[in-house]
Amino acid sequence: MSVRGVILALLAAPAALAAETWDFTIDPGQSSATQSLSVSAPLGGTFIGDYDAVDNPAGTQTRPGLFGGSGNNPIDYTATILGDVDAETPPSGTFTLVVDEKSLSVSIEGLAVDLLGGQPVGFGVTLEIIYSSFHTVNPTAVFPGGIAIPIPLGDVASIDAIDATQTGTGLGTLTLTGPGLYDLVAVVPVDLVISATALGGPIGDGTPIPAALPIAGVLDLSGRSPTLTFTSGSALSQDTPVDGAGFTDLPQGVPTVLPPGSTANLLFSGTIESLALEAASDISIVAIGAPACAPADLNCDGVVNGADLGLLLSAWGTSGPGDLNGDGVVDGADLGLLLASWS
Repeated sequence: MSVRGVILALLAAPAALAAETWDFTIDPGQSSATQSLSVSAPLGGTFIGDYDAVDNPAGTQTRPGLFGGSGNNPIDYTATILGDVDAETPPSGTFTLVVDEKSLSVSIEGLAVDLLGGQPVGFGVTLEIIYSSFHTVNPTAVFPGGIAIPIPLGDVASIDAIDATQTGTGLGTLTLTGPGLYDLVAVVPVDLVISATALGGPIGDGTPIPAALPIAGVLDLSGRSPTLTFTSGSALSQDTPVDGAGFTDLPQGVPTVLPPGSTANLLFSGTIESLALEAASDISIVAIGAPACAPADLNCDGVVNGADLGLLLSAWGTSGPGDLNGDGVVDGADLGLLLASWS
């Protein structure tokens, strides 16, 4: 059959009911994500009084043991950095939804969500420290060893980003509940990555953690722009070694033990050995859709048919519209691609 015959046959054939493809954008103003994060990092190091013969002669001096000794000496310690935070943030992101109303099925593609919406969340950190016995001068005090003491370090940590990026096909089902209204259930495979900092250094190594993101919500196709409202949640647990992260001469006032009531001013140095990270997110999303046009769907009406063929033929020999293979001219190669995509 000639090309003319193929075209006439396609024009005469009834159009099949095609799946619709929509590009969705999350509306941060109507969406929310509740983040819960806890961090635990063991470390080892030394601390010393802030005494300096020239710059701070009245500063604290530290000396090992319960009495005796001289000068300002470093004291060994072991500790654990502890931190946790709960915060609500406006998530942002995009995804593509392919809807087949005939088979009551959907697929989700290209999901990329920033659960913080570009807004870092700061949180406080406590240093739970165990040390050998020492005493101080300025103030005069004794610190018996073997006692775990929590030292608040303030808001010296932050979550900088929590990203979910789709890694495979997300499949789901529809249940018709009214004209143009469907309950939607799907599962999307994603990589979760948390970017965070503490004490001026990164927390973790940014290794993606595979997860399955469950989605349950309502798809509304009854209006001019489709909407998808859904809830979901994610959780991750990560325990990784840390190479070379730490801090030097971090100033911190420590309440005296015997006698109580004064403050010893110390400088802490330490190296973080490993990191345990626990995180959970509960999200509520409102996303607005717009038609996603296939390359051959030149008028973006969701089907490739005679209307698109007419647009291609009217642009024959030009640069488009209809230059489907991107070679700069609308010709037979583009016609072949359009016919291969015929709905």
